[in-house]
Amino acid sequence: MEKEYKEHPENFNFFELPEYIEFFIQFLERLNPDIVVERFAGEVPPRFLAGPGWGLIRNDQILNKFEKRLTELDTWQGKLFNE
Repeated sequence: MEKEYKEHPENFNFFELPEYIEFFIQFLERLNPDIVVERFAGEVPPRFLAGPGWGLIRNDQILNKFEKRLTELDTWQGKLFNE
């Protein structure tokens, strides 16, 4: 996929962190609450990044932003499940 990105970067869309959090929340609201989400972000050394990154932000910081946004929106996993 890295080769494809280098050859045709116009075919790829990268989320900024706030966009990703909003996207994932919309997904999570529709996800069956019985499904366990084990990971929604990961850390990678900069030398392995092919595209733009989110800077030096750690997983725990992303999780804190995500949980804060869930609280602000008064939402949770499965809120819209079966609607």
